[in-house]
Amino acid sequence: MDYTVSLHTHLEGSVRPETFSELMGNDIKADLTVNKNCTSLKEFLDKIACGYPLTQRRQNLKRVAYEIVESASQNNCLYLEVRFGPTLHTSGDMQLEDTVEAVLEGFNEGERNFGVVTRAIISTLRHEDPAVSIRLAKLASKYKDLGVVGFDIAGDEANFKALPHKRSFEIAKEAGLGITAHAGEAGEPGNVKEAILELNASRIGHGIRVIEDKEVVEIAKERGIVFEVCPTSNIHTGAVASIKEHPIKQMVNMGLKVTVNDDDPQTSQITLQGEYEIANDLLDKATTRKNLLINSLEASFVSDTIKKVLLKKIHEM
Repeated sequence: MDYTVSLHTHLEGSVRPETFSELMGNDIKADLTVNKNCTSLKEFLDKIACGYPLTQRRQNLKRVAYEIVESASQNNCLYLEVRFGPTLHTSGDMQLEDTVEAVLEGFNEGERNFGVVTRAIISTLRHEDPAVSIRLAKLASKYKDLGVVGFDIAGDEANFKALPHKRSFEIAKEAGLGITAHAGEAGEPGNVKEAILELNASRIGHGIRVIEDKEVVEIAKERGIVFEVCPTSNIHTGAVASIKEHPIKQMVNMGLKVTVNDDDPQTSQITLQGEYEIANDLLDKATTRKNLLINSLEASFVSDTIKKVLLKKIHEM
């Protein structure tokens, strides 16, 4: 089995339906997973939200984090960055700090047992009060040397702007965290420009609509911005009509750096290996899995020491 890497996996979209059923005593697989009738980002996010009741308890959240690493190992994943929103898990027995610690405990245990190097990215949400985002940026900074490597903004791009959250990104950047931002998925290419120039993002989550604006493409190229592309998810959120119409090949042909990721694997009922196979079918043969993996590892927020070790494995493929 070939290696994989994911820089864009959401914890909230990685809740196994069978785990929810076991721990909550309720089988809601149909509510947690997408079907052909899901055609918008809002509908997709509503599916993910169905899993929130499970992760309000510390042990449950730790288990979900652990199982993400287990699933990654089954996909021969070398390195994994998982993002999550701490504010989504505090209606039970946890404060914000507890959510981070539970997730990191799950990742650390998973890494020990399965060998997948795993790090966390803390996400704020577009609809949140900017003051909450500032608190989350400070929270991420507190755990910077304990497994948190980045800061992100996610949520309903079509209806909420990211710019009001600029100060939180400045705080995260000043602390030495990597900066990524969801943009250009359900929203206009100008959101990608905003994420790069105003939020100082070095990576863009999705970003597929960048191809609609040549100016933004040039900005991304000049700054070496890396795009975290999630093929199947873009179909499920209605960002792209079909896999055949996915713009990943066009992005590469325009000179943009792309990576392949699984976004919300349990919500979409997909695998990371499967996403790489889709990308292989869409891309020219000149863009190999090795190229994609190198892009991912070079753009990762992990330490240079670990990055060097992982890149050596890829170069030896």
